[in-house]
Amino acid sequence: MLNQIRNLKHRLRLIRDMQVLGVLSLLSCVFCTALIFTQHLNAAKFIFGIGILLLAGSLIISVYEIIISTKALNIQLSTLEEEEKGFLTTKLFSKS
Repeated sequence: MLNQIRNLKHRLRLIRDMQVLGVLSLLSCVFCTALIFTQHLNAAKFIFGIGILLLAGSLIISVYEIIISTKALNIQLSTLEEEEKGFLTTKLFSKS
């Protein structure tokens, strides 16, 4: 149970970081649009590049979190399957 709690806390941190990077990416795109509107094209290109990097970071964290959560669910399902097999075996061979 303690491992599951640690895993959930780790995943929550990943989700928070992913969302922060995604929001910063969107804000940089808004800022970039304002720079384009005011004819500051070199600054706009630089800010756009930063926004793309932030978005890529957010997506990478998202994929990593999906991998972690899938592994955790598979472990949980395996445990439930083993418990079910044990329960069925006990029921079949008990003297009721």
